[in-house]
Amino acid sequence: MIFPPEEYERVRILRPPALRRPLLPPGVMNAIQSVGGSDPVFLTEKRLEPSDVNMKLNWLFVPKAQALLAFMSRGERETVENGMNGGILRVTKIRPWGQHYVTKFKKWPSLKQLVIIKQWTKLVKENWLMEDELFQLWGFRVNYSLYFAVNVERGVTRMAQE
Repeated sequence: MIFPPEEYERVRILRPPALRRPLLPPGVMNAIQSVGGSDPVFLTEKRLEPSDVNMKLNWLFVPKAQALLAFMSRGERETVENGMNGGILRVTKIRPWGQHYVTKFKKWPSLKQLVIIKQWTKLVKENWLMEDELFQLWGFRVNYSLYFAVNVERGVTRMAQE
């Protein structure tokens, strides 16, 4: 779903000083630019848990979702938070190598948690994601459409505080 620019609000995202702000790897930036995107924003990171890489499950809980919600347009937030269109927001995820995944993003009311659903296991399998790896989510826009870029840091021992 594309939301017109008049729905966008300027939101200042404040980050506690304890959170590290990772650098965007050049390969991820190249993938963003290859689809016409620019100005990526770091949204969140998560140390992958066993349930995140379980091939029988097809979801990823998104931690520290405040930055993600602030990055969304008003219409996108309403879709996710108020259950419009079934509470599902379609977004495109890209990997550093340029593969695209159309995925769905929603808020699970019972847990009050934001979740990436649909094609998550495909991303896990094709990227050989494993428990304890650091998954990073970046946001950007192409023609007002919301996109996510994914980066995985392998062998990283320190994670931002929750």
